[in-house]
Amino acid sequence: MKKILVIGLLLLLGCSQNNTEDYGEVLSKSEMARVMTEVHILEAKIYKLYLKSDSAEKLYQHYETMLLDSLNISPEQYENSLKHYFSNPKKFEKVYNEVVDTLLSREKRSTLK
Repeated sequence: MKKILVIGLLLLLGCSQNNTEDYGEVLSKSEMARVMTEVHILEAKIYKLYLKSDSAEKLYQHYETMLLDSLNISPEQYENSLKHYFSNPKKFEKVYNEVVDTLLSREKRSTLK
């Protein structure tokens, strides 16, 4: 899982452009890190179900909607935030570092039990 996170980060940073578009309402760094952490956990749970890709995608979309609702975040706000952070590599790196730290901390706590 750690390899997937690192590869994803590198791909996103490599594809990012530094532009100044207005993305509308954007989540703060800590809010975005929280959402991305939960999204990664959701992805891992669905991956562990070993579903066909189309079934996994439908299930993911359903649970992603539920996740965003539970965090009081609209899909548009989430998409705007993704675009904003992906287009600002330094900001995205800070968010993603927080995500990785949180995931590693949770993993460490779960192995101590």
